[in-house]
Amino acid sequence: MQPVPIPRHHAPTGRTARLRLPATPMWSTLLIPGNWQILLEPVDPGDNGGNDVRAWVVPDPVLIRHSDGVGGVTRRRVRDPDTGRVHFVADPSKVLASWREQGAIEIPLDYEVTAHGVTHSQYILRYQTAAGLHHCWAYERPIPGPGRTRIDVDHRARCVLFASWAADYMGGVHPHVLTRLRAIDERARAACRAQADRNAVALQRLQVVERRMRAMGWLEHDDGEIRPCIGSVERTGDPSGLGAVPADFRAYLATLSPAQRARLLSSPAAGAAPTPQRIETPPSADAADDDGAVTL
Repeated sequence: MQPVPIPRHHAPTGRTARLRLPATPMWSTLLIPGNWQILLEPVDPGDNGGNDVRAWVVPDPVLIRHSDGVGGVTRRRVRDPDTGRVHFVADPSKVLASWREQGAIEIPLDYEVTAHGVTHSQYILRYQTAAGLHHCWAYERPIPGPGRTRIDVDHRARCVLFASWAADYMGGVHPHVLTRLRAIDERARAACRAQADRNAVALQRLQVVERRMRAMGWLEHDDGEIRPCIGSVERTGDPSGLGAVPADFRAYLATLSPAQRARLLSSPAAGAAPTPQRIETPPSADAADDDGAVTL
């Protein structure tokens, strides 16, 4: 097991602060065909018809944390080739296989993301901190500071990433999805309006719901006009190119594991942009040695 290198721009020196972030586990991202949400991207109202947010209809993913004993995740033994010592690592393979059998789609780790002006070859980044390894989304950028580390979120990159998943793996947004989301927002608006005059939390939620409905074109602005502001993606950001294949073949690809899909669709890459730390896929259980430990 090789030591994890600390990126130069995050290595603590006399002039740079250490990343003060908790250790967080790696995760796998699953898309469920019926799970959708509306994300809001802050925008300039002057350039977007009076809307201060842009609405994006995107999948609502399920995250499977790689923590043994949590959510059915087990553990297995791996052997360090340098020391010969055996370590236990989380093994989510059985949980992921169960989700895939029920129609879930697993997002491959090598999904290109551009955030904060930097292109990352993976949508999950890993940082070395004093507490251990910290995993975060590629659109989240840790900024060291005195006493604490601030997380800067690229909201547009987040929306584009999730919208790309919808185009690549789910065939885009279907009309019945919009009908269901509108019904949910209308019920939420009616419930909040009934309590807004005596409940500050309901009033705050009402404002959020109405901003979202105006951006979707489901509610008039103060001047009585409908001016939707909805985001969309024109082409896929998926390095596998799943958005460019027919729907029936895309459905077949969704039944494959990330490794099988990569072997089927792989093509020579033109130099991926560096990430804070490359996350390597753990060896499979087929690589077990005589005592059941997997050699890294």
